Amino acid sequence: MTHQSTKPIRSPAIGQRIVSLRYETQVGIQKEVRPVIGGLRVVSVAVLLCVATLSAGLAQSIEIGANLGLTRTSFGGDGDLGSQTGFSIGVVFGYNLSRLLAVRPEIAFVRKGAGYGTAYLAPYIDPITRNVIEERHEYSVDLDYLELQVPITVAVPTGRSGAVKPRFYAGPAVAFETGCETETVIHLDVYSGTTWERLASETNVLTADCGGAYRRVDFGVMFGAGVGVVVGGGAITADIRYNLGLMDIYEGTGTVRNRTLQVLVGYVYHLSR
Repeated sequence: MTHQSTKPIRSPAIGQRIVSLRYETQVGIQKEVRPVIGGLRVVSVAVLLCVATLSAGLAQSIEIGANLGLTRTSFGGDGDLGSQTGFSIGVVFGYNLSRLLAVRPEIAFVRKGAGYGTAYLAPYIDPITRNVIEERHEYSVDLDYLELQVPITVAVPTGRSGAVKPRFYAGPAVAFETGCETETVIHLDVYSGTTWERLASETNVLTADCGGAYRRVDFGVMFGAGVGVVVGGGAITADIRYNLGLMDIYEGTGTVRNRTLQVLVGYVYHLSR
């Protein structure tokens, strides 16, 4: 009895498709990783400059604190999208390099996103009650990020007392998406078919995961102004800043970039002087 060994036969078309899939996967990974590496390089340079300056003995004090506040966010790019309100809560580390210059790295949880507008459906008549029903849908998306900001801060001299300390700042920011959710708010208004009197109103909210529609990493620049009021061993702070996203975060067609206005209050404590 003779035994014949059989080997799986792979057609040239299948082999070419496998090679094509490998190439597409490599290209996709490179597109995702390249912006991340670029953003992290900028942040790393800022942090290394801070560490180098500290090691040179120029640091006069170190601060640590926290802040929280509201955000007004929207999308820049293609189309005219509405804005919506979010929130931010973060931890601040301050390194005073001199009397007027400081680096203040900050790690914050920030909710961003935008309103996609309202769609008005054509009124229709209930076949049983003969009432007229009007329906409108409001669309929005919420993007949650863990964001690292590394601003360089320049203080404004205010005299000998220094109880009130204004400052201006700017620097890079890199954000990592932690969650994404779309929301559809459905409004129903019921009117009498004869008198047009409003009989009832109803609102329903539908939410869904974004399903990978937005990229997981964003990179941009932030700039703003703030003031600190000396209280005890630290200072109460108030800030207003703008975060300009530089990356296209949408996976589909069109361009979408984050735009965020933040208003924050907080407290920082001086660890050393």
